Amino acid sequence: MLPHILKFATYIFLGLTYLGLALGYLPGLRMNRAAIALAGSAFLIALGVVNLQEAWQAIDPTTIVFLLSMMVVNANLTYAGFFPQALSLLLRFTRSPLGILIALTFGSGILSAFF
Repeated sequence: MLPHILKFATYIFLGLTYLGLALGYLPGLRMNRAAIALAGSAFLIALGVVNLQEAWQAIDPTTIVFLLSMMVVNANLTYAGFFPQALSLLLRFTRSPLGILIALTFGSGILSAFF
């Protein structure tokens, strides 16, 4: 009976983790996506779904460095006022919701390729 309860708890914690990541926060808790992912992984380690060695091996250092560098770039762009200027430029070209969606899609693609 205990393995069934453990399996059910695993699915509950995975579901709550994915729900929190999708929402960006869990209602009633002051946790951002990073804290939600950390808490979800800690619960999976505590439940014994993955051991600590497997958890450390699952971390890709290249991805972590890339994400950290993109956060630094994003913080500096925010500090420099890039996003309000980009929004005002975008709103000069289009006024419809579909036009904004198309411009954001192509603008995000071009900036992603550049950065």
